Amino acid sequence: MDWIFRAIVFSIVVFSGCIDEAVAVLAGTLAKCDVEGSIDVPMVADNPCIRCFCRNSMVVCDVEKCGPLDCSLEDIINPPGECCPKCKHGKMCKMEDITYAHGQTWRHGCSQCECVNGENVCRVVPCEKKQIVCLQNFELKTPAGECCPRCVERESVCTVFGDPHYRTYDGKMFDFQGNCKYTLTKLCSDEAAFNIRVRNHVRLYENYAWTKMAAVQLNKTRIFLLQRMLVRVERKTVDLPYEHDGFNITIEDMSIVVRASNGIKIVWDGDSYLEVTVPAKLKTKLCGLCGNYNGDPSDDFIGKNGKRVHDSKEFGDQWRVGGKCLKPNRSNKPSPCLNPSVFSHKMLAHQECSFLFTPAFAKCREVLPVRPYYKACVTDVCDCPSNMQCSCEALIAYTKACARFNIVAEWKTPHFCGTPKCIYGSKYEKCMSACLRTCENPTADRNCNRPCVPGCECAPGLVLHKNRCVKFSRCKRLLQKRT
Repeated sequence: MDWIFRAIVFSIVVFSGCIDEAVAVLAGTLAKCDVEGSIDVPMVADNPCIRCFCRNSMVVCDVEKCGPLDCSLEDIINPPGECCPKCKHGKMCKMEDITYAHGQTWRHGCSQCECVNGENVCRVVPCEKKQIVCLQNFELKTPAGECCPRCVERESVCTVFGDPHYRTYDGKMFDFQGNCKYTLTKLCSDEAAFNIRVRNHVRLYENYAWTKMAAVQLNKTRIFLLQRMLVRVERKTVDLPYEHDGFNITIEDMSIVVRASNGIKIVWDGDSYLEVTVPAKLKTKLCGLCGNYNGDPSDDFIGKNGKRVHDSKEFGDQWRVGGKCLKPNRSNKPSPCLNPSVFSHKMLAHQECSFLFTPAFAKCREVLPVRPYYKACVTDVCDCPSNMQCSCEALIAYTKACARFNIVAEWKTPHFCGTPKCIYGSKYEKCMSACLRTCENPTADRNCNRPCVPGCECAPGLVLHKNRCVKFSRCKRLLQKRT
């Protein structure tokens, strides 16, 4: 085959003291060729930086360009038959401002990485392919900062509901009808860091009490959860949502929710339902009416003096704080449910609470005893004002307890513990903005990045102020009055 080449030397490349020719072959000036693919051209056959090919019956030559090296001059080598010099031990790599040598491996998040001649090669580390079964009070989850799921101890919940009934962190249920102020739960070693006190009061009949308010202390900041969804921080009424250093307060699903940065969560329904959730790191460090949180319900009745008692009344009295108690009004009478000659009232209570034994709670009853909640429900209905559905708190408490076993009970209807009554000027919405319009932040709902929640929402043109829906035009005067 005859070859006709017209080539020019287009540049001189200087690298580490060596000089090589780089040849550019001008398009359209090469001879024709017959066999497609790589071919040898006599003029440049000894130059490894030039590769010639037969493409579409024309000879075309490409010039390889060499990039910079990440190594010192003494580590540079020129491998025989290769165009570009290389580092003796391969190129170095860099990830997040950290330099790695060729062949070095490291862990990056959930991946195992290796430096391969200047390139970061990372592969996700697989988790063990085996079924993990967790013990009771543990759940399978992937903790923050870890890559694979493992059994992690669940958060624990203490619940207060009805007239009032207590379910401790360890699951012990008891009733206590004291009408004073009591320590519900606190950090035994430092109550200034975490402490919740509740105020109980007689509602209708002298035999029963209910939780009227809760005073929460988080790192020396006091929060008061009051009736009708009112909240005070250090004695000052605040609008919700409220942000503070170390905690925030919101309204979710018709309840006030306090979330602390240390993992503690408090839910208050504005009436008498109170729920305290604590992380597992506080295990064995708490005391009060919610128990000692050590996983054993049999020793929850430990008083303020550290001694064990056997009676719920004695236990409750041990955690009484302050000297003043609220006395029953003269109008308070004995409950008709306690009168053996009056059967109708108690029969109605049993009939209403028997809803706990319907198919709606069938799966719940398989994992959680229903009798304590049924008994609590009957007590609540017996002490129920005529304008309230007092069985709802026991039903809701049982539903939430079952939810912690990943069992969902669908039973609410618009006429039975369903749609709540909203304040004047608001309307119940199944999916309203979680960021409420208030006098202080009238456009909060426009830039809300949280998922919607069910609740009462002020009508267009109105904003929330001190648990009332008011015209926005009144906000300036209302805020000035507050200061």
